[in-house]
Amino acid sequence: MYEATSRTRTPDDPYELLRDLEREEEMRQYDRYGDGVSRRAEELSEHSMDDDRYLIRPVATVEELFEEAESQHNCLASYLAKYADGDTDI
Repeated sequence: MYEATSRTRTPDDPYELLRDLEREEEMRQYDRYGDGVSRRAEELSEHSMDDDRYLIRPVATVEELFEEAESQHNCLASYLAKYADGDTDI
């Protein structure tokens, strides 16, 4: 981790800080899709399913979509614009 002040970050691990900063920059590039993603999640929420073993629901945020794509090592993130515009469902 790193110690943060209002203007600086002092990292224990500079590589971790670099990864965090790169991630923040990447997320800023996709901020314009946030409203569309939230809207789609609400539109599709009636199709959600939850039981003792599984939770299936639409992606609700841009960051969530990227985290899911990263954890699955797949191309899910490439559908961001289509999802936000209502051209596909995730």
